[in-house]
Amino acid sequence: MVGKDNGYRWLQDYNTVFQAELLALKHATDHATSLPHQPITILVDNQASVQAAANPRSINITARKICKSLISNKHIHIYWIKADVGYDGNEKVDRLAKESVEFDRDPLSVKAPISILKSIFKKRMVEDWQSDWDGKDTGRSTFNILPRVSIQPC
Repeated sequence: MVGKDNGYRWLQDYNTVFQAELLALKHATDHATSLPHQPITILVDNQASVQAAANPRSINITARKICKSLISNKHIHIYWIKADVGYDGNEKVDRLAKESVEFDRDPLSVKAPISILKSIFKKRMVEDWQSDWDGKDTGRSTFNILPRVSIQPC
């Protein structure tokens, strides 16, 4: 589960639903590879994770690991199904995922998405820039007009 509920953490708040879905799919494929070789179908209600797992050149490490596992285990197949349309098994999985947050688990370590890191760096860069702008003696006539720095053109 992404975020926190009842004080327990599975993934960090900065992790995305996509990361959670891929992680669940990775666990499912890992488990499927440990079973006797018979046809196994994994149904997934997140189309983006199915597409990423099918791409051997995905930029996502977890997706590439799933793809590699599927290539070497031809008896395992992943298919996308629509979410929230009443598939009994899918509704049960969603309910179990929500209930599982109540159990004390070790936090999972999944890297922050690059988009989150970029936004953190951008925010800190603007804060540093503002601090420099506030504390400098030069450019005060411009400072009187534009006291706040911004990456947006003015």
